[in-house]
Amino acid sequence: MGCDCDINDDDEIMPVDALCAFQKYLGICPIDCGACDEVCCDVNADGECTPADVLEIFKEYLGMESVCNEF
Repeated sequence: MGCDCDINDDDEIMPVDALCAFQKYLGICPIDCGACDEVCCDVNADGECTPADVLEIFKEYLGMESVCNEF
């Protein structure tokens, strides 16, 4: 099962959620997203956090069709 697109759990999907997912992908501890080991950013449920997850978060933020509402 994938993660919610609201990575920082502030009840809004914003660019900062994409930043959190991208930082996790790069191996950087996301500053505003909670504890590193607890950051769930696999929003497309493919088994890993990748730039594709970041894209899905941005698509949701821009009002485009995304996987963000599937979970």
